[in-house]
Amino acid sequence: MSVVEYSLLIAIVIAGLLAMQVYVKRAVSGRWKEAGDVFGFGRQTSRTLLKPQLSGGGGLPPM
Repeated sequence: MSVVEYSLLIAIVIAGLLAMQVYVKRAVSGRWKEAGDVFGFGRQTSRTLLKPQLSGGGGLPPM
């Protein structure tokens, strides 16, 4: 094969990889979300649930 044919083949492969880039990113993001949902039981976190309790709370006693 000539140099032109090799360069055309490489250009087609690169164009295909660039076109698939969005699909690969979405697939990887979906896998990470799926793995995270296993630990969180599918629940979304809320800032109101993460506020520390100032009184009571059953934490460690002050030193």
